[in-house]
Amino acid sequence: MRHQAPPSSSHFGWKKTRFDPLYTMHDISEPLTSISDLDPYQHIRSSIAEYSANFLPHQPGSHLVQGKYVALSGATGNVGASMLDILLRMDDITKVYLLNRRSKESAKASLTKTFMAKGLDRRILEERDAVIDYLVVDFSKKDLGLEPNLYSEVSSPSLLRFSIAYLFYFS
Repeated sequence: MRHQAPPSSSHFGWKKTRFDPLYTMHDISEPLTSISDLDPYQHIRSSIAEYSANFLPHQPGSHLVQGKYVALSGATGNVGASMLDILLRMDDITKVYLLNRRSKESAKASLTKTFMAKGLDRRILEERDAVIDYLVVDFSKKDLGLEPNLYSEVSSPSLLRFSIAYLFYFS
């Protein structure tokens, strides 16, 4: 039981433990007998150990993104370039749509510069060029300014979408 330390006490001693910033009341006539007497958080650790003992280990698999198409906005930034690098190294990614406000040439040059600045291997951009589809989009338009067929592909429910661009959400 935790209480504020009273100005005076007779039978009970008040002790501040190193684990608990609050004063804890202990009967000084009986010695402390277990670690839980010293550590008020022991029950939390015990519960975690008890209820997490039978968890199955996580086994990531490429089947989650096998043969998937990906749309990525923000690829020319630091985080987006790292994400693109990871995606391009996955053999089961068959298409990466890069949504850019700039032209394909400008986006390619910016990506190359970002890859070099971050120490990423820019050769992956050339090696996997057939997988990358640079799309010039207008984020202010509902259809992103794309042709209907292309917008249908990019907005498909089976497409993985990553929005790394600042304040842009797929809807």
